[in-house]
Amino acid sequence: NGADTEPPGACMPREAAHFDIDAAGLQDMDLGATAESRELLLNDISQSQSRSRSSHTAVHMSKVAFLAFHAIALWVATIKLEDTEISWWPTFAFAFMGDAAALGCLVASWFVSCPYVKLCLQERQPKVGVDCPSILTDIFPEIILAFFGALFMIFIFVTEFLVFSHLTADGGTSRVVGVNACLAIIGLVCIIHAVLLRPQAALFGFVGLDIWATLVVVHGTGDNSSLVFWRFVPTAAAVLLFVVTLAAQMRSAAAVLRRPEKVLRSLEVLALCIAEVGFCLLTRAVKEANTFGPWSAANRTSIKGCASWGFLVCVGLLGVAAIRARLYCWELEFKPVSFRQLQTVAANAAEVQGKEVPGHWQADCA
Repeated sequence: NGADTEPPGACMPREAAHFDIDAAGLQDMDLGATAESRELLLNDISQSQSRSRSSHTAVHMSKVAFLAFHAIALWVATIKLEDTEISWWPTFAFAFMGDAAALGCLVASWFVSCPYVKLCLQERQPKVGVDCPSILTDIFPEIILAFFGALFMIFIFVTEFLVFSHLTADGGTSRVVGVNACLAIIGLVCIIHAVLLRPQAALFGFVGLDIWATLVVVHGTGDNSSLVFWRFVPTAAAVLLFVVTLAAQMRSAAAVLRRPEKVLRSLEVLALCIAEVGFCLLTRAVKEANTFGPWSAANRTSIKGCASWGFLVCVGLLGVAAIRARLYCWELEFKPVSFRQLQTVAANAAEVQGKEVPGHWQADCA
């Protein structure tokens, strides 16, 4: 009778009881290991997704670095024009550093998004995550363009080195022809980029047209030093047209721009206006000096006040570079302006047709 009152499992062998306890402990350990593995996997996925826009960031930073270093190089060049005893080397040192920084960012853009690409290949999906870019339509095309951009940057470096060689030593007609040919190719590539690729089409288009117009004016003025200031006019006109274009773009995108973005874009237009004023005053100084300025290897005539106006241009361009970097950080957070405009158009069309607007669209357009 006493056996009937024993609890269940009391007659179980001791080895079996220990086996059940060990199995329960192992099950708890497996659950803990599974949770830890899942957490590690989620962390890896999150880190890979955070690298999804790294290629685009590297490409954008290459443009910012190129603009910033060449703005400083322009100021140093104006100092050289005011004090002819200074060497051309500091000017081109900043230009070469800008080329190297831009080239480094472009090369880095080929590899920085590899963790996200690997994740997409493992998942057999073109994108992983709602807000992440597609490797087929976003990342791979940008890497291909960055490859050609790196080649273009090398070509720009070669052109600047030829200009440096021409200014530091009398290279003769052959070197001048080489410089003009390289500049013509750079201008043509910029124009082709503006025609075929919509992003920043205005910038590349105006730069290409400016280079070609400058070459035409240079050959048109010839050795007439009284007309040398006309060589600066195409650049001043290109900057003015770009300012008008930026103002028009900001006005058309006003509906999707947040207040801080509007402020920064207004400051960008103001910075370009400062650069435009400085360049116009620089052109006037060149006209009053009646000299060939930087185009003549044998020039020894100083241009008074040139450094001050060059500093004004440098400040304006550095302001544009800093503002562009900050605007890009906001675009990463709020998505590009063109994408927000497309969402707004799609949301308005959906409302007209009586369809439900996706919640994340409403959040992005708010």
